[in-house]
Amino acid sequence: MRRPSGEVIDRLLAIDAEFFGRDFPTMSGTKRLAEEALVFPGIGNKKAIHMAKRVVVPRAAMSSAKPILTRFAPDTPIVCIEDMR
Repeated sequence: MRRPSGEVIDRLLAIDAEFFGRDFPTMSGTKRLAEEALVFPGIGNKKAIHMAKRVVVPRAAMSSAKPILTRFAPDTPIVCIEDMR
């Protein structure tokens, strides 16, 4: 696990500024959640997304998630959480 780079912080804020930009309490004060998140780079040369058996998202996010997943892990199935039993 590692702290996010400035580029990763910017990407998180671009994905969801309301969520990742919210205040997060720390021992030294308050920072944005994106600055305090920890990044899991994977194991060896394998990224976390390539270790996933599937990605589960809400129906409302399916159309947004598909192009992202196709770009980074085209063989990983995407599943709608509302269709799960």
